[in-house]
Amino acid sequence: MTGKIISNPLKEDRDDDGLLDFDDPEPYKHFGLFDNNIDFKLTDTVKVPYNSAIEAAKQITTQDYNKIWRERAADTINNEYLEALYILNIQTRAYMLLGVAYMSDGVLLLAGGLSGKKIDINDGCYFLAYYLSCLGGYVEYDGTFPAVGDSNGLEKYNSYVNKLLKVCESGTKEGKVITFTQIDSACGDTPINYCVSGDLTTLNYWLAIKGGHIGMAGECSYNGLVYNLNLIYCVQDYYDFYYEDPKGGLNSIGLVNNDEMAFLKLFGAAENFENCGVYHVNIQWKKGQDLSEATQKPSGYSYVGK
Repeated sequence: MTGKIISNPLKEDRDDDGLLDFDDPEPYKHFGLFDNNIDFKLTDTVKVPYNSAIEAAKQITTQDYNKIWRERAADTINNEYLEALYILNIQTRAYMLLGVAYMSDGVLLLAGGLSGKKIDINDGCYFLAYYLSCLGGYVEYDGTFPAVGDSNGLEKYNSYVNKLLKVCESGTKEGKVITFTQIDSACGDTPINYCVSGDLTTLNYWLAIKGGHIGMAGECSYNGLVYNLNLIYCVQDYYDFYYEDPKGGLNSIGLVNNDEMAFLKLFGAAENFENCGVYHVNIQWKKGQDLSEATQKPSGYSYVGK
């Protein structure tokens, strides 16, 4: 006697979100649904989300840099001697700009000591110094200010995290814990820009990163009364000066324009790098509450990594 084999209902996942129906508060709706798109997935560990927008920026090749060199400088810098002098001249101006930046920070530190102003990794001069160091790679820092200290940043934070609370409610069953990360395409669709106007700290961030992409990852649990979310909120960026548009290449801050900064990389005197500001926060709320009703406790910066 034969018959139809019935699947084990305890192992079904009808919305294909990685949560078995038995552990899924909404088994017919993907937990990661965010603005009508699936923007989150389950993961084993909490880490900085992958972002293809940044990866694409890394794919700009030496040939691309050579192209803007030939189009914008090579006609006038047409022999090796002039070439070397020109790069040395750019280096000199770049380090002069760096010196002015450090001196400005020192003056601000002395003049505004009561305000708690300090020189730290987030300053525009640090990013410039790191670029000129040729170290490259990945730099991670305390992202409290770009996340919630700037008005543009706070507006984005409130909007995205408010929706994230609903995502967590959709995916976290009583007595269970989920670990999640924002998927790549969602990170690329969450840009944030800072303004050159505003206070001196905002100006420093504008000089350092100008803008970036938001990525979120974390761990959420639910005890039947309160949801508990340990969130890492990331502002991801790639520090470089390459502009395909000649007008962008001519823009400058101070003594060196973008094209000249890019030429330093082409000739091995600087190196682009990925950077990420990470804001750690614990959020607790009851089902149906929004972020304004939740309890938020920043938990202090610690390294996360990619």
